[in-house]
Amino acid sequence: MSKVTSRPALPSDMPFIYATWLNGQYYGHAYFRAMDKASYYQHYGEYVRRVLASPRTRVHVLTDAGDTDLILGYAISSEDCLYWAFTKKACRRMGLMRSLLLGPLASVKTTTALTVLGEKLLRKRNWTFNPWITT
Repeated sequence: MSKVTSRPALPSDMPFIYATWLNGQYYGHAYFRAMDKASYYQHYGEYVRRVLASPRTRVHVLTDAGDTDLILGYAISSEDCLYWAFTKKACRRMGLMRSLLLGPLASVKTTTALTVLGEKLLRKRNWTFNPWITT
């Protein structure tokens, strides 16, 4: 992998972003897995679509500078709220998301997502968890 860069999401990125957010949240915490799966995918899917469609939402996509079509990770935010962050398994623990957290996401104070890893980040960064923010 060459240098990593970030760019705004493209329309062609959205199916991948939607699917990984929806699946990542479901499998990322026991709270969501305890829900009826069909109900979760219907209702949380509506929430994800609403957030992604908002003009206030920013999707920061991390790519390989040599191949900007290759998504390594992404973060979804608006103002001081982080809705979701994802890094491909093969790219985790390489500090990719840190570049966003120290750059365009430095003002984040609240998150709407909750995973096991996310709980650690909440404590480390002293963020507030509020699942009811939409945009």
